[in-house]
Amino acid sequence: MKRSEIEQAISWARGWQDAPKARQSGMKKTFPVLLLTLIFSLALCACALAGDFTLPAGLRTVEDYAFYGDTALTEVTVPKGVKTIGEKAFADTGLKRIDLPATVTSIADSAFDGITDLKIAAPSDSYARQYADSHENITWISNAAVLPDAPLTRDNILTLLDDIDPDGAYIVRNSDEDDLLVWFSGAETIGDGMNSLHTAVHEQCHDYCGTNSGFMYSSIQGKYLSAREWIYTGDGQHIEVTFTDVFPSSEMVSTVPDSLKTYRFDTYVDGDASMASIQYGIYGLMDEFTAYCWGNHNMVTQVSYRQDNGLPGLPNSNQYLAYAEFRYYILHYMLYAKDHYPDVYTSILNNASLRSAFRTIDNKFAVYAEHNKNYYALSDWNALMTEMQKTEYVSIASLLKK
Repeated sequence: MKRSEIEQAISWARGWQDAPKARQSGMKKTFPVLLLTLIFSLALCACALAGDFTLPAGLRTVEDYAFYGDTALTEVTVPKGVKTIGEKAFADTGLKRIDLPATVTSIADSAFDGITDLKIAAPSDSYARQYADSHENITWISNAAVLPDAPLTRDNILTLLDDIDPDGAYIVRNSDEDDLLVWFSGAETIGDGMNSLHTAVHEQCHDYCGTNSGFMYSSIQGKYLSAREWIYTGDGQHIEVTFTDVFPSSEMVSTVPDSLKTYRFDTYVDGDASMASIQYGIYGLMDEFTAYCWGNHNMVTQVSYRQDNGLPGLPNSNQYLAYAEFRYYILHYMLYAKDHYPDVYTSILNNASLRSAFRTIDNKFAVYAEHNKNYYALSDWNALMTEMQKTEYVSIASLLKK
């Protein structure tokens, strides 16, 4: 078979898979995948494929001896979804590079026999990298979609986020992207802008949260406020939180001990009255809690990319401290409401959407913060976390997470 004939067969199989159900009557849904596998198993054994070759979507296995002996073959791209590379699948070929997805979890020890210098391009935390590291004739390289010396553009930022932080990419794409480059302080390359990437995700998350606002009248504050927000929870999902009436967070300033007025207190609790975290009470604090959560998550996702591409590690910062700070502000707000605004307290506890959002973000953020924790501001972290171990804070947290 000629390569063009193989490609025509693949095209036919794909067309059949996309055909109306009426044309597939009586056939099992798995037929197209099996057909593609059969075509490749027969065709690849029957002919040589020159240069580079991309396997089609839908395959799950590169069969035993699939490319065996094809000395003209130099590069192969294996699509997502493939799980297994069979015995001697690429043995004694001219292969110089193969791109493997994270879905590959099994590679036969003889898959690349006879190849003296092979590069496997794969995610840094993948099975394929482990396989490469255990074979002297194979070198692992990063398959990052955007390298550090690429220009800092909106498209390159989004491509990078797609690669290392799909949640960050989703947040940016579903917020006001026109503001994206503002957060990079004039950086010219992706590498130069890496230290600002988590800030960009954080700030765009604020815009995402306010996507679906509407208005409600606050009888306590005597003005109209936003009526709802979207709390992003990961994997392209959000919880729409409907607001209840609130008092400004600044009202609780005098009840917070000086020892717990840490780095962000003056801005987000005792700051400008127009700050969302102040005028929207617990809902504004929840917005910040969420933005810092996904900013910290982005910092976690950067680690492998930095290591793989020779970039310095993230500088020590107190970004992780925001978990303890905003968790404390939210819980203290509830305790203050219980004593001074019982109706507000009851309405918040009855707000199932708010409780669901707090439970989700609290659980996620705790993991990301722990991952980023360092010596910087650790005494403040310890003070806040110790305070929240008191019975009244544990109790209110339990009620909010029901």
